[in-house]
Amino acid sequence: MLYEFLTEHRLDIIARSKGRIMASVTPTPTKAELSEGVPVFLAQMENILRRNEGAEPLTAKSSATEHKELDASAAQYGRQLLALGFSMSQVVHSYGAVCQVITGLLDELGVAVSAREYQAFNLCLDDALAAAVTSYEAAHADTIDQKEVAHLGFLAHELRNALHVAVTVTSLIATGEVGYGSRTAGMLEGAHARMRELIDRSLAEVRLRSGVVARRDVVKLFDVFDGIEIMARIDARRKNTEIHVSVDHALTVIADRELLVSAVANLVHNAIKYSREKGHVHLRATLVGKRVEIEVEDECGGIAKEKLDRLFDEYVQTHDDRSGMGLGLSIVRNAITAQGGRIRARSIDGRGCVFTIELPHTLDD
Repeated sequence: MLYEFLTEHRLDIIARSKGRIMASVTPTPTKAELSEGVPVFLAQMENILRRNEGAEPLTAKSSATEHKELDASAAQYGRQLLALGFSMSQVVHSYGAVCQVITGLLDELGVAVSAREYQAFNLCLDDALAAAVTSYEAAHADTIDQKEVAHLGFLAHELRNALHVAVTVTSLIATGEVGYGSRTAGMLEGAHARMRELIDRSLAEVRLRSGVVARRDVVKLFDVFDGIEIMARIDARRKNTEIHVSVDHALTVIADRELLVSAVANLVHNAIKYSREKGHVHLRATLVGKRVEIEVEDECGGIAKEKLDRLFDEYVQTHDDRSGMGLGLSIVRNAITAQGGRIRARSIDGRGCVFTIELPHTLDD
């Protein structure tokens, strides 16, 4: 059994992995970091393979419980490496280094591994790598005192993180360490979407802060929603979330297209981010009298009234996920009011929230 091989050659694998990581990872981790980090990952892989002994190979159809256990284990590893001082590239390459050492030692000793075990090992590695990097990023964001960080510095930090993910995953694909259709490779789309979101939101904020008067143009909502839906599906696919869009093909609104796209895209992004796994997000628009109402409905479980009242204030975060500065909704509000519109939110207890934007339908309004 592969897990028995890992246990028997544990010390040799750890020693070889340390040497490989020290030679290939920049910045180089300390010996103390490696003494804790590598054994953590190796023990994780042993437990996963032992748990799956005699079971069917792990596939995309494996039980949700099994995947959650794997992700939780890998997420803990990501947090541990952050505490040890590892950089994100070290997190990624520590997985690759240990994997290469194990396969090399198997060949060297002439040990045969069944196709089922090898498939389980590779799928576990891919899932664990994705979960560890995701956990590392989240834990890293939590270490920042976001109220004290200058907004420009935060933007640069977030863009750098997203770019680093994209560069690292691209490198892994180029070297053949992961397949393009793997879960790890899917993080590339997420990094690109994150960069676009940050840039679009920042451009809107720059316009608002510079005092530029919002334009009043006739904007076709079908086209706006279509572009937002295309980008949102990247985030939605990662959470198995369904997006439902409903808008009359001919419905128009008087708005500043750039500010409107930024505001609605921000609301849709948040809806996907905070909705439950395999949830539903609705984006719709209707004509109510002389005003157009744009609604974004999520499945976040609802928000308490005392938090709902402060939702659009700067630096206020009402969700457990703290991977941001709490500026998104305040920018949305400013973008809508600059166009002569209004925005409000209501909570549906136990289900989710509905954000409603009101804008004029004609130039006379």
